Amino acid sequence: PTRKSKIADTNINSYMMSEFSQNLFSNTFFNPLQMQLFSKSVSRESKERVLYEIDYLKEIPLNDKPTYTFAHFLVTHTPYVFDKNGNLLSNETRSKLSEKEAYIYQVEYANKLLEEVVNEILSKSSKKPIIIIQSDEGKYPIDSIQYDFEYNWFKASDEYVEEKLSILNAIYIPGIEENIFYPTITPVNTFRIVFNEVFDTDMDLLPDESYLHQDSLNLYKFKKLD
Repeated sequence: PTRKSKIADTNINSYMMSEFSQNLFSNTFFNPLQMQLFSKSVSRESKERVLYEIDYLKEIPLNDKPTYTFAHFLVTHTPYVFDKNGNLLSNETRSKLSEKEAYIYQVEYANKLLEEVVNEILSKSSKKPIIIIQSDEGKYPIDSIQYDFEYNWFKASDEYVEEKLSILNAIYIPGIEENIFYPTITPVNTFRIVFNEVFDTDMDLLPDESYLHQDSLNLYKFKKLD
């Protein structure tokens, strides 16, 4: 859904299967077959796509005009094809890893890529930038839940809900006191704080509320958490 925006001046994508399409395809019965027959090409494509987009982000500071750049990566989703250093996993190595181990490898690699990008942006920017690194969801508590479209989140335990809704929300605003942020902040207020502090707007903060959808077949049936 975020691969292309009609209101963006420029959309940057490598001309390959989108991350969303690849993730969707990986959850079908064709995935085991393609991983056996085309694992090298799938892994290589995943790596090339991610690195292409990462390299483009590194060059954003060289633009002499003010920019707002949005980048969405699904690198911590399936297929898990990287080790922690970004090397492609062989079928043999991948078969010996549990889902959790493979996921951790890919997260470790994603962390290194993000650190690279942030360092490049900071070093190349003539004016200190605002950087927001935010995940849109937490890890599925149990692997099988990710593929269970009928799993009822309304009946999930508090532990499961906390794991799924806990996200990373790291915000860098040069020259701003850290105490303007607070532990219970939710994404609804991220940009309100940025606008108020940087662009002198006077936007009220909204209630930091969280909602669950019932299941993947009822995406718009919501329940507010207490």
